[in-house]
Amino acid sequence: MIDEQRSAALRDERNKIVNKAKRFSWIEFTSPRVGINPRVIQFKVYIEIKPEELDTNQFKRWVANLFDGFTIQMLHKSCEAICDELYENIASQYPNRDIQINAHENACEGVTIFYNTI
Repeated sequence: MIDEQRSAALRDERNKIVNKAKRFSWIEFTSPRVGINPRVIQFKVYIEIKPEELDTNQFKRWVANLFDGFTIQMLHKSCEAICDELYENIASQYPNRDIQINAHENACEGVTIFYNTI
């Protein structure tokens, strides 16, 4: 009987954790090499999602277009500054969400920035 109660209590606790869990979708893309800009930066963006609210493919096209359409300029900026600018654009379109951005120019070094709403 005690084992059943303990098992039920643990199951209830797991269910609470699952129901409270923040869920993220992520995309990966490479910045385009445009004009005189020789830099190619790999990005991975995690964005907090609400159930059935975000179309990942549409989000990826929109983010990639920020670079293709010159909304975000990369020349003479650090990876951190580019990530901050990317966050500002994403947060204006998708407010009140936790976002994580990873960026690197090569496989050996890069940056990860957590933008938390709490």
